[in-house]
Amino acid sequence: MKTLILFLGLFFLLGCARPYTLVTENNSCVKQYNSKLKRNIYSYVDEFPEFPGGIEALMKYISKNRTIDENYIQGTLKFEIIIDVDGAIIDEKIPGKEPDAYTVSDKDLLKILRMMPKWKPGKCKNRKVPFRYPFLIHINISY
Repeated sequence: MKTLILFLGLFFLLGCARPYTLVTENNSCVKQYNSKLKRNIYSYVDEFPEFPGGIEALMKYISKNRTIDENYIQGTLKFEIIIDVDGAIIDEKIPGKEPDAYTVSDKDLLKILRMMPKWKPGKCKNRKVPFRYPFLIHINISY
């Protein structure tokens, strides 16, 4: 069945998931105030968050839960999540897009992110902190 694709032909998870804010020379944690959440969100930390089971488990999770219409299965999806101090996803979005402009594929991906299990949270100076995690997923189909 052509159901599930070689969804992750190129899955640049960690390689492309670099924080938007540059790291300072002394490798301190980088944070920015989020007015929507009314608190600081980190974009660089000493210990990065981790999906339970690692990257391979994350790829399998997304691939298993994805329900893609064939009209929307090729291209690049950008998204970001905020992983809270308890590992829960507290905010998921597609940067640069308003919710009314989301495609079917965007909505499907956001639904999967909302159902995601808790992550191992990020840490700054051995203290759990909320972390903004940007992703790029390249979807290529092989029939």
